Amino acid sequence: MLLSKRYSPLLMLLIFASANSAPLRAWADDKPTGPVVKSADGKLQLNLPAHWESHDFHLDAVKIGAAREKAGEYVEIIADPRDQYVDNLAQYADGKVETMVILLEGVKVTSDGPMDIHGRNSIRFEIEGKLPDSGVKIGYVLTIIETKDFYIQVIAWSAGNTFADHRGELQDLAGDFSLVGDTE
Repeated sequence: MLLSKRYSPLLMLLIFASANSAPLRAWADDKPTGPVVKSADGKLQLNLPAHWESHDFHLDAVKIGAAREKAGEYVEIIADPRDQYVDNLAQYADGKVETMVILLEGVKVTSDGPMDIHGRNSIRFEIEGKLPDSGVKIGYVLTIIETKDFYIQVIAWSAGNTFADHRGELQDLAGDFSLVGDTE
């Protein structure tokens, strides 16, 4: 996890614990919630935090898009059929990270490593860099969730100058994703 030296040790512990601890996550579930957004086929859904709303990124691959535009935060949900890719979460994730890294300059990548999200194998990366030509800093939280039939990418981002402030909320979005009617 990327943490600046400006955070106190106690704050760093709370940030780490909230991202990786069910009891603290349950406490955070008392926060006001926003709308529930579903994919066009009704099979995927994202429970948005307060002040977020559905957003159309005009990309066929994006099954769900949402934004908190005033804060400069965005999220996309992409579902890739597993049978069209490698049958290994780590290899799939490495390929997606490599694709994102190619598109940025001055890149820093960190990984939280393997994790469990709602009983599913998952992996999370943070990718920070600059957009070519413009030099605009950007930070991504890429979480990939493995289901029986799909690799689900939860790609959340904000401008690099606000990324540290939004990191927790961007990480939490993966936990707010679910398959509709899924029993696996």
